[in-house]
Amino acid sequence: MAVLQEEKSTSVRNVTALQEPPYASNKKRKKYVLLAVSDQFDFALQKALVTYLEKKFSSLSVLTVHHNGDMQRVLNRQLMLVVLHDKVGPIEETLEWVKKVKAKNPDTPIPVLFLTENEEVLVEAYGKVLLPFQEVDQYVVFRNSTVKEIEQRIDKVLDVREARRSRRFSTNISVRFTSLQTPEMKAATITNLSVHGALLEGGTGVTFHLRDQLRLHVPVGPFLPKEQGEFISLSGRVERVFLGDGQAGISWTHVSESQFLTLTTFVLHLASQQSAAGKIISLPEHG
Repeated sequence: MAVLQEEKSTSVRNVTALQEPPYASNKKRKKYVLLAVSDQFDFALQKALVTYLEKKFSSLSVLTVHHNGDMQRVLNRQLMLVVLHDKVGPIEETLEWVKKVKAKNPDTPIPVLFLTENEEVLVEAYGKVLLPFQEVDQYVVFRNSTVKEIEQRIDKVLDVREARRSRRFSTNISVRFTSLQTPEMKAATITNLSVHGALLEGGTGVTFHLRDQLRLHVPVGPFLPKEQGEFISLSGRVERVFLGDGQAGISWTHVSESQFLTLTTFVLHLASQQSAAGKIISLPEHG
């Protein structure tokens, strides 16, 4: 599992100076820790957190922003950690921004620590937008916490080495796929799905091989707007083969930002229906 990679040391910068520069192809992009708090956030606590983050991530740039508009301007920065006050803007807009951050970095878990005063509101809103990512995100009710306790929670949210990049959901989705080795279309079933991968069970006579490159056609019509089409086409790589039962664990590869957002919406709809029904999700087989 990917963990934070520390890089070149820089000082805290004001968001007004953050206009994304053009990067030369041979120049490394800087990496950042973002602290996003509202103007009403306690200044002493903000200062203490900035001091801690600078010390903890001496090799990264620490950015502080105060409005959703400022957050949009840093969206294209390579963020490695986000500490986010949930009152920095309307909660729905804030959570959609977080989803975009994750979509821009589909191969790397970007941990988010939410600083909240109302955990019930946050948890309910999070479940509607970001439920697939709850494996790596956390929150703390900061009004009842000391600076030390918040620092400890930051340390904990960073320890994603053993965490999945995203939550998995049991499914029963019939799909078709091809591979680079055998371009013939074959049938399989997704029995476990996340925004980063899936557990695939092959049909009769289907054998998977480690590192196989697959192209899957996944039906999404019942869950997504019609303009997004009936299917989503995804590339995947076989990361693990289970002996004897024709199953393979695959990770999605070459996923664009738009594909990732569509996949996130799809998984979220599946999760919501599964939660409401109390059972796994099934989709009809397609031709």
